[in-house]
Amino acid sequence: MKLFNSYIKKTEKGDVRDLIFIKNGFSFNAFFFNLFWFLYHKMLGGLLLVLIIDIILIKIYGIYKASALDIFLAFISTSLIIAANANYWHSRYLRSKGYQFIGCVFGENKESAKLRFVEGYIEKYDDKTVKKYKFLDKEDREFLKKIRKKASEENPKATANV
Repeated sequence: MKLFNSYIKKTEKGDVRDLIFIKNGFSFNAFFFNLFWFLYHKMLGGLLLVLIIDIILIKIYGIYKASALDIFLAFISTSLIIAANANYWHSRYLRSKGYQFIGCVFGENKESAKLRFVEGYIEKYDDKTVKKYKFLDKEDREFLKKIRKKASEENPKATANV
């Protein structure tokens, strides 16, 4: 199981506009494709910083006649640092864009973490409330209806108040 941080963005009325889950820990995508990772997440400041570091490393190679192994190790070190911090930087970026941290969720992948979150969320709110939220697609709503029905069959008193 992996641990995911969940971030939510609400509209001015308080309705949920977006829900994002970020895995804690090392990001292999950021390690192998760090420039594209920053571009994909629209983190242009990080993209520029990585480009500047890469240019500096290339200039050092030219000026000091460093061996290719030295430059390769420098690029690997840079990629390790980026990959170790990428998800943290992504969460800080989301908070700067108005997202709020709402908790941590365990899951095998992002989809299972999303469903676990919504399962817990559904226990507190009724179906009308859940239908408003755009982060739930049709399959998720059907899945949640099945969970709700099963829960009400197993314990009618627990779901009567929901």
